Amino acid sequence: MKNNQVITIVGAGPAGVACAVAIKHLGIEPLLIEKHKIGGLIRNANLIENYSLLEQNISGKTLAKKLEKKVKDRNIKTLFQNVKNIKPGNQILVKTNKKTLLTNYLVIATGTKARVLPKSVKIDKKANKNIYYEIADMPKQKNKTIAIIGAGDAGYDYALNLAKTNKILILNQNAKPKCNTTLLNRVIANQNITQVKNVKIKSIALAKKGIQVNTNKEPILADTIIVAIGREPNLPTTSKAILKNKNIFVIGDTVNDIYRQISITSADGVKTAMKIFKNYEQS
Repeated sequence: MKNNQVITIVGAGPAGVACAVAIKHLGIEPLLIEKHKIGGLIRNANLIENYSLLEQNISGKTLAKKLEKKVKDRNIKTLFQNVKNIKPGNQILVKTNKKTLLTNYLVIATGTKARVLPKSVKIDKKANKNIYYEIADMPKQKNKTIAIIGAGDAGYDYALNLAKTNKILILNQNAKPKCNTTLLNRVIANQNITQVKNVKIKSIALAKKGIQVNTNKEPILADTIIVAIGREPNLPTTSKAILKNKNIFVIGDTVNDIYRQISITSADGVKTAMKIFKNYEQS
């Protein structure tokens, strides 16, 4: 038997939570579906400092807890499940790994996913357990040597986050980093972080202790590897028919390209809730 919803929101990051809170304030009960934990990718962030509504800078995990509390305080129904399939119709069918439901409006706020290493990089299957693409769900790292592949904002932010208790190596395939100046200056000032330039990754193999990154230079030994070579939209579906459906809204980092800021994604969520409410009232 299928559950019927007015609005279902897939993804409980800043965009999805903002949409859920706003639509509930307007008098419609939303259903929030999240694959992992409330907060989404902000849980990776070392420090949130460009969001003007915060009184002080806080970690991504702390902000995620605030979002979680907001969802709980507003009694927003949340399912921690993985969306497997979406089918448009008079109502939109949403199938998760546990149930199937029908909804009048669907909001996709699933953010982005990390780009994986290219196939040209040979990876020993036994080394995969030591390679991560998101740091939020990593086991706690302490007194480890961590190699970060990638020299953009994400890689440098991860480095600052993990350098509190570890030795960090940032592996940059170019001579110059692609991160912003603020992050670069903080990394330069941090004695636990070393930048390694002009490094081409050839292969990754299991070593006696940790893993070995084979490059165009000397091999690099590390306990853990984090890959931060860019991100791409994390869509549960790529069907054009679904994405063109007037009652399906794709918001936040999923569609905002390089403009991935909490203030922007939150505004997307509120604006979308207002659009849906207007359409619902007129239907």
